[in-house]
Amino acid sequence: MVRTLLAVCFMAFVSYLPRVLPMAFMQKRIQSRFLRSFLYYVPFAVLGAMTFPRILYSTGNFYSSLLGMSVALILAFL
Repeated sequence: MVRTLLAVCFMAFVSYLPRVLPMAFMQKRIQSRFLRSFLYYVPFAVLGAMTFPRILYSTGNFYSSLLGMSVALILAFL
């Protein structure tokens, strides 16, 4: 039980560390306009990269998935 608890605590620390380190070391504002715009759009790109393949293979048939995605995109932009 203690070993499992230590493993969970270690995994929590390892996954929390990459989120805290950039905030700890990047105290001043990023001056580069390109880098700021890149970092602004990264979450949207990651979300799209995770969602898009799953949409295309959500049904057993590729074409029905493509049709469903097309209808959803059309309705989203109306």
